[in-house]
Amino acid sequence: MSLLEDSLNISNFDFDLPEELIARYPLENRSDSRLLVYQAKDKAIQHKQFTDLVDFLEPGDILVRNNTKVLPARLFVSRRHPEQSEGPNALDSSSAALPQNDKKIEILLIKKQQDQVWDIMAKPGKKLKDGLFYKLENGIEVKVIKDETKFQVDFITEEDFQKAVNDCGSMPIPPYMKRKAEELDKERYQTLFSCEHESGSSVAAPTAGLHFTPEIDQALKDKGIEILELTLHVGIGTFAPIKTENILEHKMHSEFYEVSEETWQKIQAAKKQGRRIIGVGSTSTRVLESVANTGELSGETDIFIYPGYKFQVIDGMITNFHLPKSSLIVMISALLGEFVIRDIYKEAIQENYRFYSYGDACLFLLR
Repeated sequence: MSLLEDSLNISNFDFDLPEELIARYPLENRSDSRLLVYQAKDKAIQHKQFTDLVDFLEPGDILVRNNTKVLPARLFVSRRHPEQSEGPNALDSSSAALPQNDKKIEILLIKKQQDQVWDIMAKPGKKLKDGLFYKLENGIEVKVIKDETKFQVDFITEEDFQKAVNDCGSMPIPPYMKRKAEELDKERYQTLFSCEHESGSSVAAPTAGLHFTPEIDQALKDKGIEILELTLHVGIGTFAPIKTENILEHKMHSEFYEVSEETWQKIQAAKKQGRRIIGVGSTSTRVLESVANTGELSGETDIFIYPGYKFQVIDGMITNFHLPKSSLIVMISALLGEFVIRDIYKEAIQENYRFYSYGDACLFLLR
């Protein structure tokens, strides 16, 4: 194996994490999280609180964050039975009752395709039959569309879709939390600045943004720090582990993004003036670097940032602690170097930082 091949081996992005450091619930207050700060200019690690963020930023800095909204995307459907008629709303209160041992099928809405048709993941998927209608817990039916490569469901109308997610949907919290989503997750697995978009929604939170509060936003603005927003609808592949030995063989998922002309012009002007651009999270960073590479302000991006990549836009990043062997830890290794990240994560574990989506944050500054 050559030196280059060795540096791109997935084992370089692995680490052991004690189970007790995985944050399964959010802290009582969003801003109570800790903040690990690493400034490349002095190669020093500092241990702070997230409320100290403003102290490490300068007037004229720009924070760019992702305002996508997380969809309550986890739903359950009941299997069809031969005695039940086919068609929308055929499964009403007069329909034959399901046997008590009849298990429900879990579906996860992944990505909106057209009208009310969504790509889904299903468990167990083999129980879904193409062309049949399946009943949600509130009685609404969805039609399954299935081929050899994918599953989809059709909610038929926008009204049915909205009622389905409002009545029956639960937040798609990550499996490593090892619990079912609860009512608190509908508030806390969502940034305070998220908003509705006609272009879609997310099935995972842009977690670096979870720490921000109106008080922190105001403190940043009072210091002359500008906050800009863009959109990337986070897909299920964001947190998926890389399964190939050589990371270059990993196929990145594609996600929809959009940036306003005004926002991009402000970022370009700031770069020319030597002001720092700080990406809030990996999703915002991927968008900024995608636009810099393609010149397109909206579209699909499958950009994969790994060591050797030359960042064109950002001068720093706010991010949570990421899963081993994920494209996210590969990205921050590209930002600071894999050996630096190993040292940072080793110290974070020693200092009992809380990891992953509901965990603590990092601030990495290149200059």
